[in-house]
Amino acid sequence: MLAGVSKSTVSRYLNDGYVSEDARNKIKKVIDETGFTPSYAATTLRTKITKRIGVIIPKLNSNSISKMVSGITEILNKEDYYTLIANVDNNENEEIKYLKTFDENIVDGIIHIGSVFTSEHEKALKNVNVPIVILSQDYKDYPCVYYDNINASYEATKTMLHNHKYPAMISSRIDDISTGKERQEGFKKACSDLNLEVVDIVYSKFAIEDGYEACKELLDKNKNIDSIFCSTDHIAVGAINYLREIGKNIPNDISISTIGGTTLCKSTYPNITAANLEYYNSGRCAANMLIDLINGKKIDKKVKMGFIIEKTNSVL
Repeated sequence: MLAGVSKSTVSRYLNDGYVSEDARNKIKKVIDETGFTPSYAATTLRTKITKRIGVIIPKLNSNSISKMVSGITEILNKEDYYTLIANVDNNENEEIKYLKTFDENIVDGIIHIGSVFTSEHEKALKNVNVPIVILSQDYKDYPCVYYDNINASYEATKTMLHNHKYPAMISSRIDDISTGKERQEGFKKACSDLNLEVVDIVYSKFAIEDGYEACKELLDKNKNIDSIFCSTDHIAVGAINYLREIGKNIPNDISISTIGGTTLCKSTYPNITAANLEYYNSGRCAANMLIDLINGKKIDKKVKMGFIIEKTNSVL
């Protein structure tokens, strides 16, 4: 050895073990002179620690997802973790594939931003051998960071229904518990508490053009609708685009509100009333939760994020 010490002494030095001051100075001098850096692969094989986190996301072109990922990466970067992002384009089979791929190819943990969980998801999750945190859904007994969808939708709907009698909803698919089932539940409860009958609920995918088509379908079937609650910001923007195209005045003819509150809500005229969710902070929370799990710390397995209603001139 160039430093004149044993291999075991060098190994202890590189792994923060005890080394005498004299040996430490000799090893450091050689490292500085040679520019030596430890092999990442060798270190991983020896310690079983990769400093890599797998993050599974449903799609790239989403303001809410990008905020979550920003929160995740802020924390992981501070803790010197590498973030490996898998975009599945809302393909459930791809989600299952990446759960297996990340587990087989050595990551220290996984954050799964989930939407729909099937029996195949359940099987794949049970076979994952590293810590995992579910973000945006409350799923069984797994560590989860999720949103108060029912109350947020309830309050956003009540804010919209001032001086209105004929409410309707454009909802995402009902098997999406978070954006579909729970948000629909909050909408229906608000209508019921105000003694209003729901005129109609139509279903939409998540893109702006999907919201446009769903709003067209809704108004083609129901001419008397005077208020529309939308499951997501993208759907709401599509709905407003259609309403303006056919000459409807917002909010005098039809009021509109949503849940999410990303910058999309401020990109339309009028701006959209929304229950603003804590997407960025939820990402930070999920990352901190996963790091604590990796380090063997006790955690609160279920964290429900709050919301703030931001009323704009899309409602009366």
